[in-house]
Amino acid sequence: MLRKHPWLVPLLFITLLFYLNFVARILLSPLAPVMEMELGYSHAGTGSLFLLTSLGYFCGLFASGVISSRWTFTQTIQLSVSGFGLCLICIAFSRNYWQIGVLITILGFMAGLYLPAGMAKLTELIPSAHWGMGLAVHELGPNFALFLVPLQVEILLRFFDWHQVLLFQGILALGIVAAYRFYAGQGGSRGVAPQLSTLQDFFRQKNFWKLVLLFGLGVGSTLGIYSMLPVYFIDQGIERGLGNSMLSASRTLSIPVVLLGGWLTDRIGVRRSLTIVLTTGGLLTVLIGVLQGYWLFVPVFLQPLFTVCFFPPVFKALALSVPAELRNQAVAYTVPFGFLLGAGVTPLALGMLGDAGLFQLAFIALGCLMAAGSLMTRELGEQ
Repeated sequence: MLRKHPWLVPLLFITLLFYLNFVARILLSPLAPVMEMELGYSHAGTGSLFLLTSLGYFCGLFASGVISSRWTFTQTIQLSVSGFGLCLICIAFSRNYWQIGVLITILGFMAGLYLPAGMAKLTELIPSAHWGMGLAVHELGPNFALFLVPLQVEILLRFFDWHQVLLFQGILALGIVAAYRFYAGQGGSRGVAPQLSTLQDFFRQKNFWKLVLLFGLGVGSTLGIYSMLPVYFIDQGIERGLGNSMLSASRTLSIPVVLLGGWLTDRIGVRRSLTIVLTTGGLLTVLIGVLQGYWLFVPVFLQPLFTVCFFPPVFKALALSVPAELRNQAVAYTVPFGFLLGAGVTPLALGMLGDAGLFQLAFIALGCLMAAGSLMTRELGEQ
């Protein structure tokens, strides 16, 4: 197997690094209840940390093109993992909210360096005939992170405090990237720095901003809600361990279901797929704000099964909206803005409304916005 496909080992190595990247960005979510209690900050404070992570990530995605035009893709990946690993270690020794805020912004920046370089490295290593399989394996990284992190945190918190959990994860990241450097070296190709003029051309496109808003809704419905559910569970009187276990269980079927989303898009088209996902996902998000007690776990489990299907049709819509030669740049510009809205602004808004005693209303409002977002799909082309 390895003789026939020698790229499998480097693919698994890079997928592991992507997993660590995602873990670093979501680790504060299941840790939020104990961190809020010890440091005394609010739900809005938790949401602000995710906004700062997203701001850093936003800048890192753009900076990655500049850095990888001077360093190799391999070196950029190693810089990214080393950087967020060191940030996790520094956060572990932080004693106040402001230190964490500065460090989490830097962590987001270092994590943002990975994705453009990682995707380019994959296409460099893997023959084009196997790109589909390679990218599918690579996407296992974040999906496994969403499933495993709440369980990992809950097990570690039984023996250690949150400082030690972060320290462990930071040391693990540094150890694995050191092994990757020993295995892969520092050679390979370099990238091309992004052009400001191209970005300005995209800004003038109506569909660009429509897709940014749609992508923001999609990320908000998945990662934005995921980030704030642990503190929402506490507000609803659900014990932390049970809440984190349910958060993990709600992601168990995401991996096979996302394949269904791709199949559905090919069968019924972009508009219908997005309409089904946004309206059904929106309704289930409303139910997260309406139901209480153990009934709350029903929409928490079902909602990701629909919202995870958002990404295949929206990426297809993005590809259909621009000429073929601009598709890679369209993704590079749309994803950062959408991620900033969905993984940054959404958790902050949920946290602020939570502090005002309107946590349930916040989820209801987000669900309504998702359902209303389906109206934006009317002008998206199918050809």
